[in-house]
Amino acid sequence: MTEVTRFPHYHHPENIVTNHVMVMLRMLYNASPKLLEGLLQALCADEVTIGPRFSQQIAGTHSVPDGLILQEPLAIFVETKLGPHLNMDQLKRHCETIAARLAHRKGSFLIALNSGIFGTTLPEELIVFAREQGIQIITANFSELIEQISELPVSDLTLREAIQEFTDFIYAQGLIPRRDQFLVAMLTGYSWRENLKYCTYYEPFERNPKWPQAAFLGLYHERHVSHIGRIIMVISALENDMRELIFDNPEMGILDDAKRQTIREMIDSSQEYYPNFQENKIRYYIVDKFEQTDFKKKTRGGMMGHRYFDIETLVGKRLPPNAPSSLAADILRGCAYD
Repeated sequence: MTEVTRFPHYHHPENIVTNHVMVMLRMLYNASPKLLEGLLQALCADEVTIGPRFSQQIAGTHSVPDGLILQEPLAIFVETKLGPHLNMDQLKRHCETIAARLAHRKGSFLIALNSGIFGTTLPEELIVFAREQGIQIITANFSELIEQISELPVSDLTLREAIQEFTDFIYAQGLIPRRDQFLVAMLTGYSWRENLKYCTYYEPFERNPKWPQAAFLGLYHERHVSHIGRIIMVISALENDMRELIFDNPEMGILDDAKRQTIREMIDSSQEYYPNFQENKIRYYIVDKFEQTDFKKKTRGGMMGHRYFDIETLVGKRLPPNAPSSLAADILRGCAYD
């Protein structure tokens, strides 16, 4: 077993990242077990207790002691992947190793980190297998880890500086996809008002999807991006002969009745200038809300097609993870591009 150190001797990037994650977790615990407890609770959305619990009048088999201080055993294992995917077979073998090392022990955690955009879904059989070994597997990407650490109630200045340095390290390693920093500006003409009203943009399915590269969608209208929204769902649909919309599985987000109705109303409102466009397969982007902004094109002529913008590079300020549309709109208001 190799001890965690602030000055690791590792050369393999994955080992270095794992060491730094462990150092960060150790610093949180040393500052207060409640900080590490809060992080685990946020990541696994469940109650986790770290440290002693104080009770009184605990009924036993033969008597009722007046007081009890109890500290349950705790084991946290970490698996780190620098790419977007986890190895399910490896996670199962980790569970077997944990069970062999800590036989008959409950309350162990296996934190599986990766650099993907969205959360990883574990096979049900792996979840059941881990549970039978007394292990809870927590999957998270580095963006979620950073976000949850940053929201902890840390008052110590030194620890806050360490958290910022850890955050900068994770970003510098390219472990957080920069999708949250990108805006894709889309051309709008006749549909501009409907786009705003229904918080929806649409394009032919055969075009490349824009959401893997950008978290925000902007409406380009009259030589400027007038509104920005954060993409919350992307789905493709085709209308059949009965005027029923046949939806594919969502590319991102969740399709519910409200979004079905939104897309239906958007289609009906667009018939005046794009009649029967829905008879071809169309990709629909739904945003949380289109917030007004003023992101101008300063050179002559219009924008020839969709265009991506790196907000952090453009304004010199990084948007926080899961930044709302309003923040992106505010930060770009008054900016200009060539």
